[in-house]
Amino acid sequence: MVENHNQIESLEDKHGHGREAMEHYRQSVKEQREQDQRNHEQQRQQLQAEIRALNQTISVKQAELTHLNKDNGRLAAELASSKKSLLHLESEQRNVSLKLEHKTEEVDSLKLQISKRQSYAEELDSFKKEIEELHAWKTASSVTTSKLEVELSVKTDMINRLLEEKEKNKIPVTNRL
Repeated sequence: MVENHNQIESLEDKHGHGREAMEHYRQSVKEQREQDQRNHEQQRQQLQAEIRALNQTISVKQAELTHLNKDNGRLAAELASSKKSLLHLESEQRNVSLKLEHKTEEVDSLKLQISKRQSYAEELDSFKKEIEELHAWKTASSVTTSKLEVELSVKTDMINRLLEEKEKNKIPVTNRL
């Protein structure tokens, strides 16, 4: 009986140890479950925070995308306007180039006319010089002619007086050659 009693006690001790182990296991599992729930809740909260942050990032990116789309639309309109302005300016440049070409031709024509007129002016100056020289010669000739006429008149008068005196004196005229 003692053996039975020892065995019973031993079984009871083992049973107590088993209960304690079981209780300890249960407590450990409960703590592990609570720890897992806390970790799960913490992860859930972290994930929700990340989801909120990502949603905010998506919202910001969508706003940026909307803004970029508006900017692209505006830039596309500006580009179209710039292209239209460029085409207009190129057209104006062609017109101005044509006008410049015509004006250059006119200037060249006018330069040629000016050159011809300068040549005419030089020729006219040469003619004027010749006319002045001829006037000077004419004036000199006129003076010389006047002197000669005066001298002729004086000599004619002298001859006439001599002839008159000769007539008065009747001196026979002999040929003295």
